[in-house]
Amino acid sequence: MIKYLFPFVLMAQLLAGCASDPGNRFLHDEDRASIDQKVIDHTTTRADVAAMFGEPLKAVSAEDGRLVWTYQLTHTSADGTSHLPVVGLFAGSSSGSTKTLVITFDRHNVVDAHRLDEVPVRVRNGVLNQLF
Repeated sequence: MIKYLFPFVLMAQLLAGCASDPGNRFLHDEDRASIDQKVIDHTTTRADVAAMFGEPLKAVSAEDGRLVWTYQLTHTSADGTSHLPVVGLFAGSSSGSTKTLVITFDRHNVVDAHRLDEVPVRVRNGVLNQLF
């Protein structure tokens, strides 16, 4: 019986050990200081931002003519328990952070304001975590 389960347990362990980075890869090495050097309020244009970071995850137009672009990147990697045979399958988890860059443009497509936030995240991906 165990020899039949082994390939599934092994595959689950390999998949749990992978890091993931869904979102805008251009944000990976950025922090508030680097963003503040690249995105300058009342100077940087919408075309400049698109050239630096690509298309936003979300673009919202306000009634006053402003445009808000949102970029996001989540980086997680498997926690220690995920690498333990069998334990990872049942109680594995991943942790990391999510970076969110919000840029507001005025009616003339110039940056009015910007903000980069980074918050910690934890994802429980073990079988037991899914049940509870």
